[in-house]
Amino acid sequence: MDADDSRMPLSEDTKTPQVYKLEIKESSYEGIQATFSPKFDENGIKRDEKMIGLTKNELEQYCNDPFWKVVRCTIPKCATIKEPEWWRKQVSYQIFTPSFRDSNDDGIGDFNGIREKLNDLRKTGIKTILGDTYNNHSKEIIQDDFIPLDVIDFTSVDERFGTMNDLKLLIDATHELDMHFTMDLPISTTSASHKWFKSAKAGGDYVGYYIWKEALDVKDNPNYIVEEGKKDAYLAYDGKDPILDWSNPAVKKSIFEVAKSFIDMGVDGFHVDRIGELIKYLPKSEGYVALSMINDFIGNIRDYANSTETPSSREIAVFSSLSDFTKLQDPDGLNLSNLAYVIDDSVTKLNNESCPNGIAQCLHSTLITSFKWFNTTHLPHACSSRITTFLVSIVLVRKQIYWLMQWNSSEYRGFTAGSQKSFFSTMLNYNEDNFQTQSTGYRSPLKTLKAVAKMHHRDYNFALGETQLAPLTQDVILFGRFYQSTNSFNGAAYLIGANFGTSDVEIDGMSVLPDNYMAATAEIAIVTPNVDKYLPRDKISSFDKIVLGPKQGVIIKVQ
Repeated sequence: MDADDSRMPLSEDTKTPQVYKLEIKESSYEGIQATFSPKFDENGIKRDEKMIGLTKNELEQYCNDPFWKVVRCTIPKCATIKEPEWWRKQVSYQIFTPSFRDSNDDGIGDFNGIREKLNDLRKTGIKTILGDTYNNHSKEIIQDDFIPLDVIDFTSVDERFGTMNDLKLLIDATHELDMHFTMDLPISTTSASHKWFKSAKAGGDYVGYYIWKEALDVKDNPNYIVEEGKKDAYLAYDGKDPILDWSNPAVKKSIFEVAKSFIDMGVDGFHVDRIGELIKYLPKSEGYVALSMINDFIGNIRDYANSTETPSSREIAVFSSLSDFTKLQDPDGLNLSNLAYVIDDSVTKLNNESCPNGIAQCLHSTLITSFKWFNTTHLPHACSSRITTFLVSIVLVRKQIYWLMQWNSSEYRGFTAGSQKSFFSTMLNYNEDNFQTQSTGYRSPLKTLKAVAKMHHRDYNFALGETQLAPLTQDVILFGRFYQSTNSFNGAAYLIGANFGTSDVEIDGMSVLPDNYMAATAEIAIVTPNVDKYLPRDKISSFDKIVLGPKQGVIIKVQ
């Protein structure tokens, strides 16, 4: 489905723009009468037939009328709607740099490759990108063993991805397209090859940057690593990466200097991961000290970005991942109020093996669990808008996951023009599942995603509204989105439905919308490519039952 930018009102037969006739027969002030003529104004100039209302000259004769002065003074102003922060209203796309686009034909994706494809992402509705930049300890990128947070140097980027200047060019190009650039900022671990850890092992200045225990005290603890001939053991992530000690103010100061350097380059936000690893194995009192230090660190980043010290003052988004917190013994004690939001990507981990009762059951349970989790912790609740918009994309677009970005159907799928074989495999059906084919086709999953992204940008009710989820019935995910002020509902409401089953299902959309939308008009907004019964802009009654076939989805706008 292709998104149509036109938003003109339609006539009753839905074929031509509706032209309204305005006629004022009389007013409370004697002697005033005005009639709207659709053809010529008082000066004999032909009007545009699509014009609605009075001309400037016609309005001027009422400018000193005492009746209209009263009206102008007494009608209340429209309520001011606060503009959401950029990270709440934009659609983000996470890029795995080494598999996205290879610009120098060495078989590894790079910064310049991302820059080449920025405009394609923008046209799809992507407004924010999250990229990998840092230097990994391994000199060979292996598909199943590449860890972007295994950093050996905070002050440089991975040379296989390009130079610092290449990264700067990418950031600038992102801003030129009115997009935002965010990046991973590893704050919890370093590589064992990092100069800090090498110094710490030798008893140097950085020994206090890591968490140490006497080897005998933790000999049965798999989370501590004891090196041969050493009396002390260090705490590590997955038995590999040394964990930083955030109860040490020197760690906060050093990482803050790193963040400042990237803010000065123009970075708009940071993804900070593995925060849970910093406190999981610490005594509760020490864990709270570390969390407080991290929260202050995030606040310092925001303050610096908003200050006059930076080349361009702006809002910075610092965000994390929910999966890092759910395994903590005391998640209710989390207090990271300075985080902008938390990503819940749990739905991306669902598959047929992990969902023996079906994908629909897993999706429904995951969504409920996520909402409950955020309602019982002190983490930022702004994520609710992101997970529901993310769920819209999942339920309406086929879930095609492949390691190598497939741009076209050429030999190397457009990832590289060189003869160097890429280190990631491609999908067998690459002739159909590639960016070029889905961009030029009349209907495709990519165009459906594009339409969802545009709706996310255009209507904050859809992007940021409340969510009301229906019980799972016959493998159908059904939920509504709307905005409710103190005593009323404002703007449009949206009904999102997707049938994950194998047979036709009739859905009742009004079960997830407020009662005052019962008599409202409705229209089909977006459908999946395999839907033929309904088309975008089809008018329907809010009482109509919608029938969805197997693996079909729909978004309905109720006004």
